[in-house]
Amino acid sequence: MEKTKREIRLPFGASQKLGEALSVSQPTVRKALKFEENSSNPDEVSLARKIRYNAVKNFGGVDTGAADVKVVENVWAWDYPNGARLAINFKTGFVTITFKGEVIDSAENIPTSSIYDWQLKAENLK
Repeated sequence: MEKTKREIRLPFGASQKLGEALSVSQPTVRKALKFEENSSNPDEVSLARKIRYNAVKNFGGVDTGAADVKVVENVWAWDYPNGARLAINFKTGFVTITFKGEVIDSAENIPTSSIYDWQLKAENLK
């Protein structure tokens, strides 16, 4: 089975609104949402991250391959390639990030609007 290429998918019409909100062209938005920015250009990487963040946080975007997600009862756990794990109990709002077996951060009663921030934090641990 072939693995789906990672991208941020947006609802119909949201890409145009996202580009207008951030004052960027549609080709720039498409490139960022497909993770095709030039990794050796820090400015391009920074803009692409801003576009993806806003796409998910404010425009209903869905990341198709952020991490391997497992769901057991009310707990969702994302396992990232860098060795980080994000676990969120959607019933209690308790969240934990572990990295190489150690708890890096945790919080209680997080709002659902902050989940993407937690995902970014876990994904970018080194």
